[in-house]
Amino acid sequence: MRPSTLSPASLDCSFFLIDRGRCGRCGECCPTLARLALSVYGPIEHNPTTHALSESLDRRVRPGASLAKRTEHALADRDELRALVAEAGFEAVRVTTEHITVALKSAAEYVRIQLTATPLARLFTDFPAAERQRMLSEITGDLDAALAPYLRADGLFYPQESHIVLATA
Repeated sequence: MRPSTLSPASLDCSFFLIDRGRCGRCGECCPTLARLALSVYGPIEHNPTTHALSESLDRRVRPGASLAKRTEHALADRDELRALVAEAGFEAVRVTTEHITVALKSAAEYVRIQLTATPLARLFTDFPAAERQRMLSEITGDLDAALAPYLRADGLFYPQESHIVLATA
């Protein structure tokens, strides 16, 4: 889900590069918000680990279980992102797309991190231990298969796409 409004006051101060004066949001934590710099994920289809995990969660846990992961990509449309920032009163809006390669030991490590150290862990709290372990094993198997093209002898190396927004207020 994307925010319905985007404005300097609706964003956390940490999203802004700082120029001078006082912060319009809190009045004291930082100087006036003159430049915006933020990063959002690109389309989920361009981020294979997130896409594979989301598909597996919806299949193995329940339909819609992946909402938290899919929501991370809610601002993936470059044109919509640019328009939101401009509509919020920012000028000279520039959106660039960056690609990085993320390295992990394995798909199993990615699953472990995502399902124990993120809000996704809550999906499994009501399941008995044996059922939870079975689902985790199946999800790991799904990701092993989906991410096979990114697996090398020395680990899992997969692409990740993000949009970087720079603008002035």
